[in-house]
Amino acid sequence: MVTRPGYRADIDGLRAIAVLAVLFFHAGLSFPGGYVGVDVFFVISGFLITRLIVADLERGTFRFQNFWMRRLRRIWPAATVVTLATVAAGAVLLDPRSYETLARDAIAQACMVANIRFWQTTDYFAVNSDLRGLLHTWSLAVEEQFYLVHPFVVVLLWKIRRGLLLPAFAVAALVSFVLSVLTLRAYPEATFYLLPTRAWELLLGGMLALAPAWRVGRAAAATAGVAGLGLVAVPMFVYTRGTPFPGAAALAPCLGTCLLIFAGGRRESWIAGVLSWEPLRRIGLVSYSLYLVHWPLLAMARAWSWPDEPALGVRLAVVPVSFVLAYVSWRFVENRFRASKPGTGFGRVVVASFAAAALTVVICLAIVKSDGWRGRFGERVMAHIDPERVDRAWQNNATDAGRVEDLLTPIGREGDDPVFLLWGDSHGIAISPVIDRLGKELGICGRARLRPGTTPVPGLWSSSGGLGAAAANERVATWAIEHGVRHVLLVARWTVQVNGRPNGPHDARDKTVVRTVDGAGGEDALALLTGGIERLAERLGGEGITLWVFLEVPRQRTTPVQRGMRAHLLRRALPSEGITRGMHEADIARVRAGFEAIASPNVRLVDLSEPFFASTDGVSPLIDWEGRPLYADDDHVNPLGAELLLTDLLTEVMLDVRGD
Repeated sequence: MVTRPGYRADIDGLRAIAVLAVLFFHAGLSFPGGYVGVDVFFVISGFLITRLIVADLERGTFRFQNFWMRRLRRIWPAATVVTLATVAAGAVLLDPRSYETLARDAIAQACMVANIRFWQTTDYFAVNSDLRGLLHTWSLAVEEQFYLVHPFVVVLLWKIRRGLLLPAFAVAALVSFVLSVLTLRAYPEATFYLLPTRAWELLLGGMLALAPAWRVGRAAAATAGVAGLGLVAVPMFVYTRGTPFPGAAALAPCLGTCLLIFAGGRRESWIAGVLSWEPLRRIGLVSYSLYLVHWPLLAMARAWSWPDEPALGVRLAVVPVSFVLAYVSWRFVENRFRASKPGTGFGRVVVASFAAAALTVVICLAIVKSDGWRGRFGERVMAHIDPERVDRAWQNNATDAGRVEDLLTPIGREGDDPVFLLWGDSHGIAISPVIDRLGKELGICGRARLRPGTTPVPGLWSSSGGLGAAAANERVATWAIEHGVRHVLLVARWTVQVNGRPNGPHDARDKTVVRTVDGAGGEDALALLTGGIERLAERLGGEGITLWVFLEVPRQRTTPVQRGMRAHLLRRALPSEGITRGMHEADIARVRAGFEAIASPNVRLVDLSEPFFASTDGVSPLIDWEGRPLYADDDHVNPLGAELLLTDLLTEVMLDVRGD
């Protein structure tokens, strides 16, 4: 076993590679699989911590309090400073809803349960997760939880029998890995965030620390180095946000890290020389602070530019700024607290750490109790920062209901004789209050099948909606035919399903593009979509059913929240006008051309954007005459906007549905 855990420059170089991959991945600059850098860190941590504990046990100097004091000094000061700095920045840059979320995230970080918090509230690869300023602290929580348990296990097995350590680690790592593989599909968030399915990565490093000190030649070390570098580097370039992870996919970078640590242990090997290169070594020294500071900078930039990705220049600028702040954190926070100070014992370190955590919790609880410090803003600005939301009364997320009726929600006049089916995604949800009111006023009974992120066309699906929604689509179409429905109204954000999410982060935009159920990709999504609508129209037309296809409302370039925040921060008037007709037509040009070419005689095309440009000189309105916003976000009208702008158009449609 390793008995003298001296400093290894090659490990700092490996840290540098890991943190740079994570940084460039998060900034959307390169390394589509750069998130595996976190797994590299996990293996390194498991190796170093186990080596340190075992070395102290062999010398008879191990003390739990000394171990935890070093961990607290290493992790807690910089994490606390960055957390509080992020909370302070959020007071200026975030709206109350987002600021309250950040405060709750900070409380979880201070209590070492950030991974559990994010498991319950977000998907790491989801689009909105990029706005959570402390999302990256989930990995700190995993390590902190590991550090609480690991020394007890090592000391217990050491006292029972030293030879049990390696096989016990191997069994535990195998169980954790198998659990990770088996739970990835059914519980992807839990598998990603929680310690039981991540422990094998740390234990793999621990097993390497416990392995006998093999004597290997230069050629063997070189071979291990090449293999390790390949296993770490290839996933960084090949994996994407869509790669099921961690599970089996995490095995390659973790094994590669072990091989690099092993090969780097032979100081004369070429891999040790490469990883010990002074620029890499210096980046490795500040890698912890660099990891801490880069993500809040990117999250704040994304909050400012949402729903679009920050400009390339902004993301490029984050890189040097992150390095400067990382050096400051390393120089004046990490080093200051890590250095041993006479008279600073375990008790003082623990008290100081708990005091820092308590301060964070108290500040953030105050933010939560004040609803995200709403008092920062005036009443007029708050109308935009907290706009009227989309009414989800007719939303139905079921996909595997036993009865097809459970997939549907009554809308319009009550009764068991539905005349129409309102079928769509969140854009259908946005107009559903007007459809319901008109249905009641005109005496028209209907059903709604409205589920966010789904394609309301049988045979098609996107990863944002899932295959379950595609199966439900077929049942809904069959139900409409069998129950005498005379009109089917399709409402969706078609441009996203054809082109992907505009200016979204990295390859997350591809999650919205339609695919066929039998596995065909979304390379020609427009052809797939128009073909699917034509097939649906043919099925419905044979039963005398009219298919209404609604083109979407204009997508604005900012959200009401952003407009309110920018007006507040820059002391500007709230904008009243949005995008022009020309901008909107450019957005939907492909979809419009494809839909207008649909030849089915029972298809009627309705342009929901037309009322937005009818009386505003070709510019879409953002507010009504009282200054109230008409949108809930960038592309969904809120109930007020739907009522004011779409009532006349939808009344004409519903009169046709009734038969007038």
